[in-house]
Amino acid sequence: MSIQKPGMKLTLSQFISFFIFMNSICFADNTKHDLAVNVPYERHNYREECRDLPMSVRRFTDKLNESNLKIFCSQFDDNQREKAMQLASQKDKSGNLIMTPDQAVEKVAKEGK
Repeated sequence: MSIQKPGMKLTLSQFISFFIFMNSICFADNTKHDLAVNVPYERHNYREECRDLPMSVRRFTDKLNESNLKIFCSQFDDNQREKAMQLASQKDKSGNLIMTPDQAVEKVAKEGK
């Protein structure tokens, strides 16, 4: 079977191959974008000091650099961790995050001194 248009001949197998190729490009691009935006560090090999924390809190540590991770896991109490997580999730009127998780940890650490 072939699809025929004036000046163009395309077999069914060529059409299917083209369709699969174009879909793979679209989905591959979206996958890369989601990973880059949602999980910048993606650690999952948590430090000893973070292992006793609840999973939601440990997932937050995936977004922290090494120095802020140490502060968050070993120096903060539960209230400070909760405050940092709340600050990092606040959005402005446009829907953009007000501060990064690292900035939130640094702010709570300064307030605690």
